[in-house]
Amino acid sequence: MKKKSLFAAAALSAVLLAGCGEKAVTSEQVNASKLEDFATEYYNEAKDGKDAGLIVIQNATNQYLYVKDLTDKDGNAVKITDMKFTKENKTRNSNYRVDVTTEKVSDASEGEAIYKFENAKNIETLDFYVDGKRDSVDKVYANH
Repeated sequence: MKKKSLFAAAALSAVLLAGCGEKAVTSEQVNASKLEDFATEYYNEAKDGKDAGLIVIQNATNQYLYVKDLTDKDGNAVKITDMKFTKENKTRNSNYRVDVTTEKVSDASEGEAIYKFENAKNIETLDFYVDGKRDSVDKVYANH
């Protein structure tokens, strides 16, 4: 009788611990009006600034990706059409590969977008690949 209770308790503990594990990283496109106050200030600075490409705006709990004047390897203006997240390793603080798919647009302003990331701890946990090629974040605004 005691063995069954002990086994049941161990099984329940394992299930509870598994449920408390790391959640998958996701993103959702949002309007500038949906940004938090700290992010709005950085967004306005980035929008008016010279930086272009993948721009991260983050604090301790939230992370946004602002896409401004993104171009492909040939210098053509593009917009993001899809973003997939793949966990790259099995450690406690896993890195995520972010595969970004783009398509050409006639004007760079068509590609401007803001994405809110869910369950991303910080920029160090995300490795960006744009159309299969490793890319880096062009600017980081951090408010920790």
